[in-house]
Amino acid sequence: MATVLLVGHDLKQLHQPLAASFSPLHVGTVAEAINLSPNEIAVLIVRYPLPSEQLQQLLAHYTGTPWVLAVSECSPQVLKQAHLHRCSELILLTAPETEVVWRLQKLLEQHQARDLIAKELDSWKEQSEKDPLTRVYNRRGFEHHGCQLIGQAQRRKEALSLLLLDLDHFKQVNDQLGHAAGDHMLLAFCKRLKECLRSYDLIARLGGDEFAVVVPHCDLEDGINIGNKVIEHLKQRTVNIQEQQFTIEVSIGVSTLQPTTPVTADYQHLLHTILDSADKALYHAKEKGRNCTFGQTLYREKAHDNQEG
Repeated sequence: MATVLLVGHDLKQLHQPLAASFSPLHVGTVAEAINLSPNEIAVLIVRYPLPSEQLQQLLAHYTGTPWVLAVSECSPQVLKQAHLHRCSELILLTAPETEVVWRLQKLLEQHQARDLIAKELDSWKEQSEKDPLTRVYNRRGFEHHGCQLIGQAQRRKEALSLLLLDLDHFKQVNDQLGHAAGDHMLLAFCKRLKECLRSYDLIARLGGDEFAVVVPHCDLEDGINIGNKVIEHLKQRTVNIQEQQFTIEVSIGVSTLQPTTPVTADYQHLLHTILDSADKALYHAKEKGRNCTFGQTLYREKAHDNQEG
């Protein structure tokens, strides 16, 4: 049964009526209430009046838990405090016990329904931002989370690098061995790519065999080093597809947002600008023979490259 926490010395009278439908727990003071785990409490019932400071402390501890204000009478002052602190429900201590139980049950049902809807919406949002095959972000997720990282880098005046990766000769695998073999290679590539990155670096599949990685706190030199690390790691970890061993090769273009880049509120435009710059760097990597990294700083003509070997 759901646990209902009663806060207030004279709320002990509700313990017995609630026991048939809930698991009531009574404490006399706020100090006792905040020593309990909020995860174990389904509904909070607070006796009015309670000093505003203590009420704020109590509600801060039980953030997200529906709470009820128990009152002897419904006055304008009571309504004001209930509205100010976003009270979930008001109950009169003089109301019939069956009504109090019924209203608490309805409150709990509504809260659980809202929680379920919120979780479903979160799940839908996550699914809409993930590539169904590789489970890394898709282009939509790249736009959303990439803009957040751009904004963070600009506010903190930190460097940020974007790596654009394109699998070399991937079409040949699809054409010769079939799309299932190609999917297997993409999954293996993503697994090995994650092994070279930090948990908070952003990986996205932009389409086909093209991937992007956004790396915070990363200057151009570090970005190129990460690219070379990925290439070397792929050399050492071959992939078994249809009883054949394949070495995944990848061309990588790197573009870096400098701490000195002019601050802008249009993070999406800036993200696209960095992506375009990385795309140009990727073109140079392919021109230089593929399976290598080529990098350039955003808004700078001078480029840096690091070839295989």
